[in-house]
Amino acid sequence: MGSNGGLRVILKINDVIKDRKMTQKDLAEVAGIRPNTVSMLARGYVERLSLSHIEDIANALNITDIRELIDLIPEEEMIVFDRRNK
Repeated sequence: MGSNGGLRVILKINDVIKDRKMTQKDLAEVAGIRPNTVSMLARGYVERLSLSHIEDIANALNITDIRELIDLIPEEEMIVFDRRNK
């Protein structure tokens, strides 16, 4: 989305693995996903999101609510969000 006041997708994978005292490498092994892919997802550096990766991660972590992995926040809140997560 551009700067039209829409919503932005925020991946919370890094928060989830930290809360579970896991590493990105641990998640990659359990989910069967390449470590580089997990790293990019955990850092939020993705333009396109593979639903199969989200499914693999959710299954590996026994997550049943997608909101544990993904948030939608208003674009105007992105500046505040970015500052908190640096």
